[in-house]
Amino acid sequence: MMKKKIFTLMSVMTILAGTLTGCSGNSNEPKEVVYLEESEITDFFNNPNAYKGKHVKLTGQVFSIPQDDEERMSIQIWHDVSNYDQDFIAHTEAGEDIKANDYVIVDGKVDGTLKGENSFGGEVVSPLIVDAKVTKSSYKDIVTPTIAEISPAVSQDQNGIVVTVDKVEYAKDETRLYVTIKNGTDYNFSCGVYSSKLVIDGQQLDQNNQSMTIYNTPELQELSYEVMAGTSSSGTVIFPAIEQNEPFQFVLPDSYSDNYDLMFTNYMIDVPAK
Repeated sequence: MMKKKIFTLMSVMTILAGTLTGCSGNSNEPKEVVYLEESEITDFFNNPNAYKGKHVKLTGQVFSIPQDDEERMSIQIWHDVSNYDQDFIAHTEAGEDIKANDYVIVDGKVDGTLKGENSFGGEVVSPLIVDAKVTKSSYKDIVTPTIAEISPAVSQDQNGIVVTVDKVEYAKDETRLYVTIKNGTDYNFSCGVYSSKLVIDGQQLDQNNQSMTIYNTPELQELSYEVMAGTSSSGTVIFPAIEQNEPFQFVLPDSYSDNYDLMFTNYMIDVPAK
């Protein structure tokens, strides 16, 4: 409900040149390029004019169709994507390939605020970033960015079917395992992907079913629970966040082959510490 409300208020703002007024703050702009520190970002959204003339790097999601007047493009963006909050406007070169719902990285200069009217006639004020370079990114890199990663390439082979943990990405709110199942037999293979777990220091972790990373990141796909004879399948399995320096075990249960003479136990793959 919050998303719809904010979109209604902000999407009707006229944000092209000649219809909005920039609010000037500190007129003594720094002559050299000075970027805001990460610790200043929250205060920047509360008081943009105090940072006029400084540069800032922000990430976010475009939440309305960018307006292009052939001289420049005006883009409305949420910085806090998860809560649809901390909106700002970026001015960049006309003709950039930026669309509504894109995830972007913005690098530009703070130019105070920009005023407009919402559909109820009320005043809306947003921070303004000018001379901005706007680069497309992804949900994964914006909302759940990787803090560290390892490529352990550790495997277990049962009856010619090999399960490999290729890569682990550690993020603040989740852990992403990139897994490959290679079926080197003449029979189809199935396993309990949705029942897979991590074991850390004797404690079990189930998958993070609340994560939206796979669904919002086209280049990622779920690990298939069925792998046809003579083929392989790769995908991502997401768990809650774990410490980077702790070894763990990836458990893939309920494995079986169309050849019922082949017997399987749980795949239990040890992943070393970073």
